[in-house]
Amino acid sequence: MKFNLNNSGLAQLISENKAKFTVHVEGVASSFRKFYSVNNSDDISIELTANEISERLEVNTMIVANEDINNYTNNNFNEDYYGNGFVVKKINRGDILAFDSMANISFSFENKEKPNARSMIRVASTSENWMSVDYQGSVIVINLPKKAYDTYHRYSTSKQDLQDVLFIAVVLPGLTYVLERISEENSGYDRDAEWAIALTDLLNRIGIDINDMKNRNALEVAQQLLDYPMKDKLRIELWEEETDED
Repeated sequence: MKFNLNNSGLAQLISENKAKFTVHVEGVASSFRKFYSVNNSDDISIELTANEISERLEVNTMIVANEDINNYTNNNFNEDYYGNGFVVKKINRGDILAFDSMANISFSFENKEKPNARSMIRVASTSENWMSVDYQGSVIVINLPKKAYDTYHRYSTSKQDLQDVLFIAVVLPGLTYVLERISEENSGYDRDAEWAIALTDLLNRIGIDINDMKNRNALEVAQQLLDYPMKDKLRIELWEEETDED
């Protein structure tokens, strides 16, 4: 990224390392947010990977104070607003001295790993005494009460059959809940969220339009998206229990 600055006062601050160019990159409907800065240069290189950003970015460029600056003045101050000879008594380190309009950038990733239902869902702990589902962020978060989460976390690394049963008990109802919510006319979910984009793609793969979910059985669709997790897993567990009783 190349900065084009036409202000001798700000350029002098940058050359003296009293200010620097800064870029704030934020993923639209994702959790990615990061600042990038460069000292005494008008050129910056930013490398991003497909797995850490969404397909849309908002980029804000600015000049930020590198240190406290006292009695600052600039020949480009607008006299209509500030009058003649306006002086800023103190600029604090980190204050924004100038900024450009926000840029929106869209990407198309050909080599980005295809999403799956499990990758767009996270399980977390909550202080509440009930299970809840939050789909307002970049991923779907299933919140479990502290003790239930501790149990889930402890057994999630156990033998595969037990992991699958936990998956059915926690992830399946969570995904079902989200499918039911998005089928409502006034659900108000963010269609640009990473989980929503991934879910739309997954539904398309099994021949379902996300806008047609109101005519679908959410529980059945959730099982289809998760590759029918109850088809074999519970049968294995019940068989083991019956064997133990014998």
